[in-house]
Amino acid sequence: MKELQTYLPNITDQQIEKLEAFAIVFREWNAKLNLVSRKDIDNLNIHHILHSISLTAFVQFEHGSSVIDVGTGGGLPGLPLAIIFPESQFTLMDSIGKKINAVTEMARELKLDNVIGIKARSNEFKAKANFIVSRAVTTLPSFIDQTHHLLLLRHQYNLKPGIFYYKGGDLKDELKLVENPYKTFDISDKIKHDFFDTKKIIYIHN
Repeated sequence: MKELQTYLPNITDQQIEKLEAFAIVFREWNAKLNLVSRKDIDNLNIHHILHSISLTAFVQFEHGSSVIDVGTGGGLPGLPLAIIFPESQFTLMDSIGKKINAVTEMARELKLDNVIGIKARSNEFKAKANFIVSRAVTTLPSFIDQTHHLLLLRHQYNLKPGIFYYKGGDLKDELKLVENPYKTFDISDKIKHDFFDTKKIIYIHN
């Protein structure tokens, strides 16, 4: 896990320890529920944990801000981000109850008091947050349609309320359909690893 500091030097030793603890409990739950493919669990550190926290190379959530992880699955990217930003409140949402149960238990075991798990679909959820994060669960235009109502309208932090959408590949066609202002973060600009060659985070805001 220390290798993550090679890619993200801003990560502290204390955060590394917490991410190591996360990796242990995640593997335990993955053996029960197959949260990520059993073939990919060997790549947990890079493909899932580093990918989740790669956002920190570009932005910092300010103290007191609120974040909803839509379609969190096994808690990615929400749980690793909650470790890095303990002063932000994270709501991890998924429609599959057993996954939310796993997320809630992992947060409890890791003593992450800034995390709550909610079983819901985004179009049913009424609470709002400053930011939304998600690792590609659908096309970008569809995701915006399904989640834009979750964003607070007031601009109380340096970052405008918005969506941080993790996705790989060629997004030109999808981005043509995005009507809101957006910014593309190429993860490979900051993290030099082959896995991130085509990986991006799209920041869509009002």
